[in-house]
Amino acid sequence: MNKQIKFSLIALAALFLLAFGSWRFFGASLTETVKQMLIQTAANALNGSLSVATVDFSTSGSLAAKQVALKDKSGALVASAQSLSIHFDLSDLLSRRFAVERVRTVTLDGLVLNLDQNKQKQWNATTVLKSAGQPATPGGTFRGKVSVINATISVTTPDSRYVFKNAAGTLDFAKYPDIDMDLLTKEGASLLAAKGTWNFSGGGNLVVNAEGIEPSTYATAIPLKGPTSFQATISGTTANPTAKGSFKLSSGSLGDMVVSNASGDFSFANSTLTLANTVFNAFGGSIQTSGPLHADTLRYVQNLSGQNLDSSQLSDKDISGRLNFSAAVQGQGSWANANADGTFDMGAGSVSGIAFDALSGNFAKRGAKTRYFNITAKIAGQSIYIGDAESINNLKLLFKNPLLPGLPGAPALPGNPAAPIAPVIPKLPALPRLF
Repeated sequence: MNKQIKFSLIALAALFLLAFGSWRFFGASLTETVKQMLIQTAANALNGSLSVATVDFSTSGSLAAKQVALKDKSGALVASAQSLSIHFDLSDLLSRRFAVERVRTVTLDGLVLNLDQNKQKQWNATTVLKSAGQPATPGGTFRGKVSVINATISVTTPDSRYVFKNAAGTLDFAKYPDIDMDLLTKEGASLLAAKGTWNFSGGGNLVVNAEGIEPSTYATAIPLKGPTSFQATISGTTANPTAKGSFKLSSGSLGDMVVSNASGDFSFANSTLTLANTVFNAFGGSIQTSGPLHADTLRYVQNLSGQNLDSSQLSDKDISGRLNFSAAVQGQGSWANANADGTFDMGAGSVSGIAFDALSGNFAKRGAKTRYFNITAKIAGQSIYIGDAESINNLKLLFKNPLLPGLPGAPALPGNPAAPIAPVIPKLPALPRLF
């Protein structure tokens, strides 16, 4: 090998080793400084503590803090991350300008964020900050971007708990305190995405899209089960958010009722979920409902109606025919204890094998008891009227009677003191579990 070439190669290798060693030495001298900067700026901004296990320097110009943990004053964990990478411009590194406003991007890998709301609607993430409840970054001048990778976010309120896994996305602080968000969480067949702008000390506007979400997983008070898709716009404030949107469910259950092809509109404000234009298939027909459900008290007021329902699915099949009904329903907690007032009507059908052309009336449900009144049946072209009946058993007695009321020679109806009463009345289970 030419001596000149050999000498050049040796010199180049020596220069590379010197540069690499200097770079590593330079980097090592920075890590402790940056670690102290993180801890000090956190101490200035937080009502809590920030711990950092180690800080490593990379040749790409980023500093990676390992095993970062944020705790509140009581020592409860608010957030942690396996790795927090801070990216500076090379000029800032060389001049040792480590102020937080010089940070361009922050990458959080393996973030675990625990957001808890107490009964006074205070969030732990706001009480842990010194800046009058504002979730400001250290010094309040960060204008870079935060990238989140492989995050788990849990949101706990007095009424429910939500856990979002495999979350990823970006938070842009360029217009802080307004934060631009683009976040996505996906687990199995379910997906939840949020995009928009939010100010944690005020409010904002977020567009949320979900696919395959199980509602009861996030709020146990919701009786709806099954993979649900929805679109919503969230606005209002952090303390009192509002939402408005629509949802779809191809198949699932509402309480113990199997439903399919469910869809509708909803709005949420002041702990109240209000349904509108909600329709689903059940009992062989279609059911519509609308009205408010109060998440804090579990009280509900609904306008409920059904069309073309299979009445045999609503009892023990002693009644057959297609049923329509309309009712105002209200109650608290279980639907089984609801109160309802409404009307029902049927076309051709039968009770205990006795055919009728039509059947209609009113009902009043109070808990487990239901009273039927203003009942009219049409048989063989004749109208039969019952002014008041304490239970549907009276209807069954009527249909078993060989002489039909309204026809010549018919006996008096049940409820009339002069009417003959059958010694034994076979029991018919209460019509519609819905009632």
